[in-house]
Parts: sequence; structure tokens; C-alpha cells
Amino acid sequence: MIGLRENWPRVRLPDRSLYGGNQGEFARKGIQVSGCGLIAAMDTLRYLWRRQPGQGFFPQDLPAELPKDEYETLTLALNRHFVKVVPPFGVNGLTLAWGMNRFFRRCSLPLRARWGTSRKKLWQTVGRMLTQDLPVILAIGPNWPRLWGKREVGLYRDPADPSPAATVCGHYVTVTGMDEDWIRVSSWGRQYYIRKAEFEHYVRTFSCNLFSSCLVLRRLDEKEAEA
Repeated sequence: MIGLRENWPRVRLPDRSLYGGNQGEFARKGIQVSGCGLIAAMDTLRYLWRRQPGQGFFPQDLPAELPKDEYETLTLALNRHFVKVVPPFGVNGLTLAWGMNRFFRRCSLPLRARWGTSRKKLWQTVGRMLTQDLPVILAIGPNWPRLWGKREVGLYRDPADPSPAATVCGHYVTVTGMDEDWIRVSSWGRQYYIRKAEFEHYVRTFSCNLFSSCLVLRRLDEKEAEA
């Protein structure tokens, strides 16, 4: 499996440590219900900052694990200034890319973001980013055009599990690893796996590539590959 070079940032609770943030732990109802894109952005920025610190927002010596209260304070600041959640819709891919680019410019990080890649090149794009040590924010979009549809994608605790631990749609996850058949993701403060073939079937049959795609990151000192 190809994956990020460092451990994924964690959040410390009194009784356990989370694999990334969990919007369900927030006191604010709007974040609980619609904050998955904000959480994905926050954890991605934490990872990138630890690899190459910018200026302002995070401390220069940002630790790999933050206490819940500190994590929530920083996430709400990110929401106010860069990645705005609009309940009950959350954040869409275009505004996510805009907010991330605003953060990169404001904090002098040599990165740029854009939303989306073609369905045929999705896994190629994900693999390229992971080999460059860039996390991948992936959207499992809503049912389309039947927004009221109930079709979902499974989140598995282990690739050997016969049944998913949860199913989702209209949800952002962050990809931290990938092999031929599976992607490893952070969601709700846990490590899960998504079967690539199941995701592809969902997008092709029940959603669309505009909503079910990824945030493409590139470093400014690298020529962007076609995606």
C-alpha cells in the first residue's frame, strides 16, 4: 500500500485518541451535522503544516496530537476565516478549494488546490498525491439526480471484514493510503477502508463525478500533471 510518510494527526480525548478529527465531538450543531469537509480540511492542513510550516494560524512546532479543546478552537477559526460550513449543506468542492487556496496564500504555503479530476484518472491522481506526501480529500457525493436516494458506500474497519461498519453518502473522507483494491481513509476520528470498485460503482450508477471526486493539491515548485 502506498501512503503518507508520517502518521496521521490525532486528537486527544480524555479516554482515547482519535485518528483525525470527529465532527460529532463538537458542541456546535451545524458542525456536528455538516462539518465533514471542514474536518477533512483541518486535518489535511495539520499534516501539511507539520511537514512544512507556514506563517501564522498554527504554531511552528505544531504537535502530531492536539487536545480536543485546542483542536476545536482551531477548527472553528478555520471555519470563520477559510472553509465556511453552511448547514445543512456543509461545504462544496469549489468553495473547499477556494478556502484552501486562501489559507495557502495567507499562510505562505507553496501549495495550490483545485476541485475534481476525471473519473478515469481518479485513482491515478490519488496515487500521485500520496507518493508526493499530499493527503487527498475525497467526496462521496450525494445521490444524483435523485437527491432523496438512499444508496451509499461502505466504510470497512478492515479489508478482511465481510460487511461494512458504516455506510455513507454526501460525506468527505481523507485518503491516507491506497493499494490495488482499497483506499485507507480517516473519517469520524477512525481509520476505515473503502473498496475502490464499490466507490466506482456508486459514482457511475447513483451519483456523478462532479460531486464524487477529490481535492487535487500540487506544490508550486512542481509542474501539475494532467488529471
